[in-house]
Amino acid sequence: MSKHVPAPWEISKFCNDLGGKGGIAIDAIDPVDGKNFEVCEVWGINTDNELDDRSRANAKLIAAAPELLKALQYAIKQERGDVGCVRDWKFVAEEAIAKAIGESK
Repeated sequence: MSKHVPAPWEISKFCNDLGGKGGIAIDAIDPVDGKNFEVCEVWGINTDNELDDRSRANAKLIAAAPELLKALQYAIKQERGDVGCVRDWKFVAEEAIAKAIGESK
């Protein structure tokens, strides 16, 4: 069993610190108490004091981490011939990759 907060992780909000810089929060629902749980924040601004594209892309990749892990786990199970693995790992991987790069699947 994983110790991390389970999927889905979602990009939830823009944060501002006292210096005027901003970041994106990645949140999940804590399975223990059902409350919103902040997994992490991604920070980075451009010269216009707006969140830069690289930071947005990093946030999308981080938010997709649990799904990417699941896709790899399915791929390994199918490679080993685990008959209990009913979902096609390629489908799971395509969904996770689409989330990671910000495309709808």
